[in-house]
Amino acid sequence: MMEILVLTAAIMGGVVATKICLLLATKFHFLDDPNPIVPDHRRPVAYGGGIGIMIGAYFAMGLYRLLEGEGALLDASRGAFPISMMIGGILFLLVGLWDDIRELSPRAKFALQLGAVAIAVSQGGLVREVSGNIYFDTFFSALWILAIVNAFNFIDVCDGLAGSVAILTFTLFAITFSVSPLLNIALAGACLGFLYFNRPPARIFMGDAGSNFLGFMLGAFTLTETSGVTWWPYIAMMTLMAGVPFFDLLFQAGVRWAQGRSPLKGGPDSFALRLQRAGLNKWQVDIVAMGVAAFFFLSAVSLPHLGPWAQLGIIIMVNVFIVVAWRWLLRYEVEVSIDA
Repeated sequence: MMEILVLTAAIMGGVVATKICLLLATKFHFLDDPNPIVPDHRRPVAYGGGIGIMIGAYFAMGLYRLLEGEGALLDASRGAFPISMMIGGILFLLVGLWDDIRELSPRAKFALQLGAVAIAVSQGGLVREVSGNIYFDTFFSALWILAIVNAFNFIDVCDGLAGSVAILTFTLFAITFSVSPLLNIALAGACLGFLYFNRPPARIFMGDAGSNFLGFMLGAFTLTETSGVTWWPYIAMMTLMAGVPFFDLLFQAGVRWAQGRSPLKGGPDSFALRLQRAGLNKWQVDIVAMGVAAFFFLSAVSLPHLGPWAQLGIIIMVNVFIVVAWRWLLRYEVEVSIDA
């Protein structure tokens, strides 16, 4: 019953908050101008959808606390919303929002992200024990969050894509081994409310504010998952849980490096743009990405329950899929005009 209430509140909160963000962004000209890197982005689109997502999710968790009492958000069996995740989510959203407004340099953006993750980790609950050395584990956990935040930002190039992948991933976390099932439901619901306005053709983008926020939450959930496994197969599991963002990050970096371009310089290299070049529309791209995300996540879930040889078989299967997909995507270069 509480799950349905939180989901409903998050969807409604996401819809209302995103609508307000859309109206304000339009009024104050907080818009993403046409981008020559994305061929279909030919008109200004409002920014600020990430704020709507965060408000929708936090509103739902606040309502849960109001109904269940003071200790509700500390109940690890249902609603836990650690202060580190609450603060970290806000900080990463603010860093992304600043980047949306001022277009920070990669170095400045990373410095701000580093400060945000340092504050979040210092609140406790986000350090994953992988080595037994607290200093190494703290460094690893912070670096991991930064990696997922920036990887998630890479897939936000197609209407509905990042939101769709987030909905699926947070839903799977809620029904598997998440320490905060209701928070996952709230995030999925808020993304669903946002998707009403972000579905193709998008009326509002989540921007870096949204991708930073969702990337941080995804990173935090991979660090706090409750399977109890040691460093192996944990490393493989957490990578697969964020498999689609990581694939796109590595794919784009690999393509740019092979062509002699800087991985930090933008370009039309995303798998989403190449799938559209291959003939898929944006809805189909979103569905394909969700299917691949489900494949990666369910592969991750299966690993703790399998023997060493079966685990090896899963890893080989995933890597074969990645190699085949990588080679196939290379066939579809996306041509853009810088003067577009």
